[in-house]
Amino acid sequence: MQTLYPLQFIPVYKQYVWGGKKLREIYRRVDAPSPCSEAWEVTDRDDGMSIVSAGPLRGTTLRQLMEERGEEIAGSRWKRNAKNLVFPVLVKIIDAGERLSIQVHPDEESARRYGGEPKTEMWYVLDAEPEAYVYAGFNRIIDTAALERSLKDGSIESILNKIPLKIHTAIYVPGGRVHAIGGGCLLLEIQQNSNTTYRLYDWNRVDKSGKSRPLHIEQAIHAIRWHDDSPLSLQPVLQEKSQAHTIWEILTCPYFSVKRIELSDGKEIKHNGESCHIVFVVSGRVNIEGGLIPASISAGTTSLIPAGMKRYIMSPVSSSCVLLDITLV
Repeated sequence: MQTLYPLQFIPVYKQYVWGGKKLREIYRRVDAPSPCSEAWEVTDRDDGMSIVSAGPLRGTTLRQLMEERGEEIAGSRWKRNAKNLVFPVLVKIIDAGERLSIQVHPDEESARRYGGEPKTEMWYVLDAEPEAYVYAGFNRIIDTAALERSLKDGSIESILNKIPLKIHTAIYVPGGRVHAIGGGCLLLEIQQNSNTTYRLYDWNRVDKSGKSRPLHIEQAIHAIRWHDDSPLSLQPVLQEKSQAHTIWEILTCPYFSVKRIELSDGKEIKHNGESCHIVFVVSGRVNIEGGLIPASISAGTTSLIPAGMKRYIMSPVSSSCVLLDITLV
Protein backbone atom coordinates (compact mmCIF):
# COMPACT_ATOMS: atom_id res chain seq x y z
CA MET A 1 0.00 0.00 0.00
CA GLN A 2 1.33 3.44 -1.00
CA THR A 3 2.82 5.42 1.92
CA LEU A 4 0.76 8.53 2.57
CA TYR A 5 1.98 12.13 2.61
CA PRO A 6 0.51 15.67 2.99
CA LEU A 7 -2.12 15.88 0.26
CA GLN A 8 -2.95 18.91 -1.81
CA PHE A 9 -5.92 19.02 -4.14
CA ILE A 10 -6.87 20.81 -7.34
CA PRO A 11 -9.30 23.56 -6.25
CA VAL A 12 -12.89 23.32 -7.46
CA TYR A 13 -13.93 26.83 -8.47
CA LYS A 14 -17.56 27.99 -8.42
CA GLN A 15 -19.04 31.08 -10.05
CA TYR A 16 -22.24 32.70 -8.80
CA VAL A 17 -23.73 36.16 -9.27
CA TRP A 18 -21.95 37.62 -6.21
CA GLY A 19 -18.32 36.57 -6.86
CA GLY A 20 -15.24 38.73 -6.25
CA LYS A 21 -11.59 39.07 -7.25
CA LYS A 22 -9.75 38.78 -3.94
CA LEU A 23 -8.68 35.19 -4.54
CA ARG A 24 -6.66 36.31 -7.54
CA GLU A 25 -5.47 39.57 -6.02
CA ILE A 26 -4.50 38.40 -2.51
CA TYR A 27 -3.56 34.75 -2.96
CA ARG A 28 -2.40 34.94 -6.61
CA ARG A 29 -4.84 32.26 -7.73
CA VAL A 30 -4.19 32.87 -11.43
CA ASP A 31 -6.13 29.70 -12.30
CA ALA A 32 -9.30 31.05 -10.66
CA PRO A 33 -11.98 32.57 -12.90
CA SER A 34 -12.64 36.29 -12.54
CA PRO A 35 -14.86 36.97 -10.75
CA CYS A 36 -14.81 33.85 -8.61
CA SER A 37 -17.28 33.01 -5.84
CA GLU A 38 -15.85 29.93 -4.14
CA ALA A 39 -12.80 27.68 -4.14
CA TRP A 40 -13.62 24.26 -2.74
CA GLU A 41 -10.35 23.17 -1.15
CA VAL A 42 -11.29 19.82 0.42
CA THR A 43 -14.48 18.30 -0.91
CA ASP A 44 -15.98 14.86 -1.41
CA ARG A 45 -19.10 15.63 -3.44
CA ASP A 46 -20.44 14.68 -6.84
CA ASP A 47 -20.93 18.40 -7.60
CA GLY A 48 -17.31 19.18 -6.68
CA MET A 49 -14.67 16.52 -6.07
CA SER A 50 -11.15 16.97 -4.72
CA ILE A 51 -8.43 15.41 -6.88
CA VAL A 52 -4.87 15.01 -5.57
CA SER A 53 -2.61 17.46 -7.43
CA ALA A 54 0.89 16.06 -6.82
CA GLY A 55 2.92 13.04 -5.78
CA PRO A 56 2.33 9.33 -6.40
CA LEU A 57 -1.41 9.70 -5.69
CA ARG A 58 -1.83 12.47 -8.28
CA GLY A 59 -5.16 12.11 -10.08
CA THR A 60 -6.79 10.14 -7.25
CA THR A 61 -10.07 11.52 -5.95
CA LEU A 62 -10.82 12.03 -2.28
CA ARG A 63 -13.76 9.66 -2.77
CA GLN A 64 -11.41 6.91 -3.96
CA LEU A 65 -9.11 7.49 -0.99
CA MET A 66 -12.02 7.30 1.44
CA GLU A 67 -13.38 4.12 -0.11
CA GLU A 68 -9.99 2.39 -0.13
CA ARG A 69 -8.23 3.87 2.91
CA GLY A 70 -10.86 5.76 4.89
CA GLU A 71 -9.43 5.27 8.37
CA GLU A 72 -5.90 6.18 7.23
CA ILE A 73 -7.25 9.37 5.64
CA ALA A 74 -9.95 10.57 8.05
CA GLY A 75 -9.02 8.76 11.28
CA SER A 76 -10.29 6.22 13.77
CA ARG A 77 -12.86 8.65 15.22
CA TRP A 78 -14.46 8.99 11.78
CA LYS A 79 -14.51 5.20 11.39
CA ARG A 80 -16.33 4.75 14.73
CA ASN A 81 -19.00 7.31 13.84
CA ALA A 82 -19.27 7.00 10.06
CA LYS A 83 -22.63 6.33 8.43
CA ASN A 84 -21.02 6.15 4.98
CA LEU A 85 -17.60 6.42 3.33
CA VAL A 86 -17.89 10.12 2.44
CA PHE A 87 -15.38 12.60 3.89
CA PRO A 88 -17.52 14.46 6.47
CA VAL A 89 -16.44 18.09 6.11
CA LEU A 90 -16.03 20.56 3.26
CA VAL A 91 -13.49 23.38 3.36
CA LYS A 92 -13.90 26.29 0.97
CA ILE A 93 -12.81 29.89 0.40
CA ILE A 94 -15.65 32.36 -0.18
CA ASP A 95 -14.82 35.45 -2.26
CA ALA A 96 -17.79 37.78 -1.80
CA GLY A 97 -17.66 40.67 -4.25
CA GLU A 98 -21.32 41.37 -3.55
CA ARG A 99 -23.62 40.34 -0.71
CA LEU A 100 -24.96 36.81 -0.68
CA SER A 101 -28.62 35.95 -0.18
CA ILE A 102 -30.19 35.80 3.28
CA GLN A 103 -30.44 32.08 3.83
CA VAL A 104 -30.51 29.17 6.25
CA HIS A 105 -29.29 25.58 6.28
CA PRO A 106 -31.04 22.73 8.09
CA ASP A 107 -29.65 21.25 11.28
CA GLU A 108 -29.68 17.52 12.01
CA GLU A 109 -33.24 17.50 13.37
CA SER A 110 -34.88 19.49 10.57
CA ALA A 111 -32.96 17.54 7.91
CA ARG A 112 -34.34 14.30 9.38
CA ARG A 113 -37.87 15.66 9.49
CA TYR A 114 -38.06 17.62 6.23
CA GLY A 115 -35.14 16.45 4.08
CA GLY A 116 -31.94 18.05 2.86
CA GLU A 117 -28.42 17.73 4.23
CA PRO A 118 -27.59 19.25 7.63
CA LYS A 119 -25.02 22.02 7.57
CA THR A 120 -23.25 23.72 10.45
CA GLU A 121 -20.42 26.04 9.43
CA MET A 122 -17.80 28.49 10.67
CA TRP A 123 -16.32 31.49 8.88
CA TYR A 124 -12.79 32.78 9.41
CA VAL A 125 -12.06 36.22 7.95
CA LEU A 126 -9.02 36.28 5.65
CA ASP A 127 -9.58 39.79 4.29
CA ALA A 128 -12.26 42.44 4.75
CA GLU A 129 -12.86 45.91 3.39
CA PRO A 130 -13.59 48.62 6.01
CA GLU A 131 -17.39 48.35 5.73
CA ALA A 132 -17.58 44.56 5.34
CA TYR A 133 -20.07 42.69 7.52
CA VAL A 134 -22.09 39.52 7.91
CA TYR A 135 -25.56 38.90 9.26
CA ALA A 136 -26.02 36.02 11.71
CA GLY A 137 -29.11 35.22 13.74
CA PHE A 138 -32.14 37.26 14.77
CA ASN A 139 -31.60 40.28 16.99
CA ARG A 140 -34.95 39.81 18.75
CA ILE A 141 -37.59 37.15 19.32
CA ILE A 142 -39.17 36.47 15.93
CA ASP A 143 -42.07 34.27 14.89
CA THR A 144 -43.15 33.09 11.45
CA ALA A 145 -45.62 35.93 10.92
CA ALA A 146 -43.03 38.61 11.73
CA LEU A 147 -40.50 36.99 9.42
CA GLU A 148 -42.99 36.82 6.56
CA ARG A 149 -43.87 40.51 7.04
CA SER A 150 -40.19 41.46 6.90
CA LEU A 151 -39.75 39.49 3.68
CA LYS A 152 -42.79 41.13 2.13
CA ASP A 153 -41.77 44.71 2.95
CA GLY A 154 -38.01 44.15 2.46
CA SER A 155 -37.06 44.98 6.05
CA ILE A 156 -35.51 41.63 6.95
CA GLU A 157 -32.08 43.24 7.49
CA SER A 158 -33.50 45.11 10.47
CA ILE A 159 -34.25 41.92 12.41
CA LEU A 160 -30.79 40.34 11.96
CA ASN A 161 -27.56 40.77 13.92
CA LYS A 162 -25.10 42.75 11.80
CA ILE A 163 -21.48 41.91 12.64
CA PRO A 164 -18.61 44.08 11.34
CA LEU A 165 -15.67 42.10 10.00
CA LYS A 166 -11.93 42.38 10.43
CA ILE A 167 -9.12 39.96 9.69
CA HIS A 168 -9.04 36.93 12.04
CA THR A 169 -12.68 37.37 13.12
CA ALA A 170 -14.45 34.00 13.43
CA ILE A 171 -18.23 33.57 13.16
CA TYR A 172 -20.21 30.46 14.12
CA VAL A 173 -23.25 29.53 12.01
CA PRO A 174 -24.95 26.38 13.34
CA GLY A 175 -27.62 24.75 11.22
CA GLY A 176 -30.90 26.63 11.62
CA ARG A 177 -29.33 30.09 12.00
CA VAL A 178 -30.45 32.67 9.42
CA HIS A 179 -27.42 34.41 7.94
CA ALA A 180 -25.90 36.31 5.03
CA ILE A 181 -22.42 37.39 3.97
CA GLY A 182 -21.96 40.98 2.86
CA GLY A 183 -19.75 42.04 -0.03
CA GLY A 184 -16.07 42.95 0.18
CA CYS A 185 -14.71 40.05 2.18
CA LEU A 186 -12.71 36.84 1.78
CA LEU A 187 -13.61 34.03 4.17
CA LEU A 188 -12.52 30.49 4.88
CA GLU A 189 -15.59 28.36 5.51
CA ILE A 190 -15.40 25.06 7.39
CA GLN A 191 -18.66 23.14 7.21
CA GLN A 192 -20.37 19.80 7.29
CA ASN A 193 -20.29 18.12 3.91
CA SER A 194 -23.54 19.59 2.62
CA ASN A 195 -24.81 21.83 -0.15
CA THR A 196 -28.39 22.39 1.08
CA THR A 197 -29.24 26.10 1.14
CA TYR A 198 -32.68 27.66 1.57
CA ARG A 199 -32.84 31.26 0.32
CA LEU A 200 -35.16 33.60 2.15
CA TYR A 201 -34.29 36.87 0.41
CA ASP A 202 -32.01 37.72 -2.51
CA TRP A 203 -32.17 41.53 -2.60
CA ASN A 204 -34.43 41.49 -5.70
CA ARG A 205 -31.33 40.57 -7.68
CA VAL A 206 -31.43 39.28 -11.26
CA ASP A 207 -28.75 37.67 -13.41
CA LYS A 208 -27.54 38.82 -16.83
CA SER A 209 -30.58 37.28 -18.47
CA GLY A 210 -32.93 39.12 -16.13
CA LYS A 211 -33.88 36.06 -14.10
CA SER A 212 -34.01 35.98 -10.33
CA ARG A 213 -32.79 32.99 -8.36
CA PRO A 214 -35.44 30.80 -6.70
CA LEU A 215 -36.40 31.32 -3.07
CA HIS A 216 -37.23 28.51 -0.63
CA ILE A 217 -39.30 30.25 2.02
CA GLU A 218 -41.41 27.28 3.10
CA GLN A 219 -38.35 25.02 3.49
CA ALA A 220 -36.47 27.80 5.29
CA ILE A 221 -39.26 28.27 7.83
CA HIS A 222 -39.06 24.56 8.66
CA ALA A 223 -35.27 24.76 8.99
CA ILE A 224 -34.97 27.91 11.14
CA ARG A 225 -33.95 27.44 14.76
CA TRP A 226 -36.29 30.03 16.28
CA HIS A 227 -34.72 29.91 19.74
CA ASP A 228 -31.04 30.25 18.88
CA ASP A 229 -28.71 31.03 21.78
CA SER A 230 -25.39 29.79 20.34
CA PRO A 231 -22.52 32.32 20.26
CA LEU A 232 -22.04 34.60 17.25
CA SER A 233 -18.47 35.92 17.11
CA LEU A 234 -16.02 33.41 18.55
CA GLN A 235 -13.37 34.40 21.08
CA PRO A 236 -10.22 32.28 20.66
CA VAL A 237 -8.94 30.59 23.82
CA LEU A 238 -5.18 30.38 24.36
CA GLN A 239 -4.14 26.72 24.62
CA GLU A 240 -0.38 26.71 24.37
CA LYS A 241 2.39 29.30 24.13
CA SER A 242 6.15 28.98 23.68
CA GLN A 243 8.95 30.80 21.90
CA ALA A 244 8.30 28.65 18.82
CA HIS A 245 4.51 28.72 18.58
CA THR A 246 1.18 29.90 19.96
CA ILE A 247 -1.98 27.81 19.67
CA TRP A 248 -5.51 29.19 20.03
CA GLU A 249 -8.69 27.12 20.07
CA ILE A 250 -11.32 28.90 17.98
CA LEU A 251 -14.18 26.40 17.94
CA THR A 252 -15.05 22.85 18.82
CA CYS A 253 -18.53 21.85 17.67
CA PRO A 254 -20.08 18.40 17.20
CA TYR A 255 -18.55 18.06 13.71
CA PHE A 256 -15.13 19.71 13.62
CA SER A 257 -12.57 21.59 15.68
CA VAL A 258 -10.59 24.63 14.51
CA LYS A 259 -7.36 26.00 15.99
CA ARG A 260 -5.14 28.90 14.96
CA ILE A 261 -1.41 28.17 15.11
CA GLU A 262 1.14 30.97 14.98
CA LEU A 263 4.53 29.46 14.11
CA SER A 264 7.90 31.14 14.47
CA ASP A 265 9.95 27.92 14.56
CA GLY A 266 9.51 24.25 13.77
CA LYS A 267 6.87 22.26 15.67
CA GLU A 268 6.67 18.49 15.85
CA ILE A 269 3.13 17.10 15.79
CA LYS A 270 2.40 13.70 17.30
CA HIS A 271 -1.07 12.22 17.57
CA ASN A 272 -2.86 8.89 17.90
CA GLY A 273 -4.51 8.78 14.48
CA GLU A 274 -8.00 9.71 15.67
CA SER A 275 -8.33 12.47 13.05
CA CYS A 276 -6.70 13.88 9.97
CA HIS A 277 -5.44 17.47 10.11
CA ILE A 278 -6.51 19.94 7.44
CA VAL A 279 -4.02 22.81 7.39
CA PHE A 280 -4.86 26.15 5.75
CA VAL A 281 -2.10 28.75 5.58
CA VAL A 282 -3.48 32.20 6.40
CA SER A 283 -0.14 33.99 5.99
CA GLY A 284 3.46 33.03 5.32
CA ARG A 285 4.64 29.63 4.09
CA VAL A 286 5.11 26.37 5.96
CA ASN A 287 7.07 23.21 5.19
CA ILE A 288 5.48 19.95 6.30
CA GLU A 289 7.88 17.02 6.64
CA GLY A 290 6.64 13.49 7.22
CA GLY A 291 5.24 10.65 5.21
CA LEU A 292 6.52 9.74 1.77
CA ILE A 293 7.30 13.24 0.47
CA PRO A 294 7.40 16.70 2.10
CA ALA A 295 5.10 19.57 1.20
CA SER A 296 5.60 23.33 1.08
CA ILE A 297 2.34 25.21 1.57
CA SER A 298 2.03 28.91 0.76
CA ALA A 299 -0.52 31.47 1.97
CA GLY A 300 -4.02 30.76 0.71
CA THR A 301 -3.51 27.04 0.15
CA THR A 302 -4.67 23.91 1.93
CA SER A 303 -3.21 20.51 2.74
CA LEU A 304 -4.91 17.43 4.17
CA ILE A 305 -2.49 15.56 6.43
CA PRO A 306 -3.83 12.00 6.63
CA ALA A 307 -4.60 10.53 10.04
CA GLY A 308 -2.14 7.76 9.23
CA MET A 309 0.70 10.31 9.43
CA LYS A 310 0.97 10.22 13.20
CA ARG A 311 4.16 12.26 13.31
CA TYR A 312 5.20 15.25 11.21
CA ILE A 313 7.04 18.55 11.56
CA MET A 314 5.72 21.95 10.50
CA SER A 315 8.34 24.66 9.98
CA PRO A 316 7.78 28.26 8.86
CA VAL A 317 9.74 29.27 5.77
CA SER A 318 9.41 32.97 6.54
CA SER A 319 10.05 34.44 9.98
CA SER A 320 6.54 33.42 11.04
CA CYS A 321 3.31 32.09 9.64
CA VAL A 322 -0.30 31.69 10.70
CA LEU A 323 -2.17 28.44 10.12
CA LEU A 324 -5.64 27.09 10.73
CA ASP A 325 -5.66 23.47 11.86
CA ILE A 326 -8.97 21.64 11.33
CA THR A 327 -9.70 18.23 12.81
CA LEU A 328 -12.75 15.97 12.84
CA VAL A 329 -14.82 15.50 16.00
